[in-house]
Amino acid sequence: MLSLMETGRVVELLHRKYRAMRLETLVFAGANDEHELPKELLSRFMVLRFKPYTWNQFVKVTKHILVEREKIKPRLARYIADAVWTQLRSKDVRDAVKLARLVRDKQDIREVKAIVKTLGKYI
Repeated sequence: MLSLMETGRVVELLHRKYRAMRLETLVFAGANDEHELPKELLSRFMVLRFKPYTWNQFVKVTKHILVEREKIKPRLARYIADAVWTQLRSKDVRDAVKLARLVRDKQDIREVKAIVKTLGKYI
């Protein structure tokens, strides 16, 4: 990968036969934390850092994901987004998805409240 990103060449060695080819390649990557990546790899990327979601952005994104992907009713999706942000003190949309997947009745706010109360004891 380093060679491809540096030179645009891919080299293959198979059964003592050598083959190289030049590829027009763009490499895009995403990571939550670049600190574990080798410096040699990281130096080949333009690193962009994004601000965390605001509360309104979090609610909008979370509602969209929960309604579209998890088939949660919009009212409950909004409640889950609010509970994750305020009660579980998370700004991670994946936490909202995990919470939504624990809910059996996709319309029952009481069930979400009970789950959030339990999670709040252990987080």
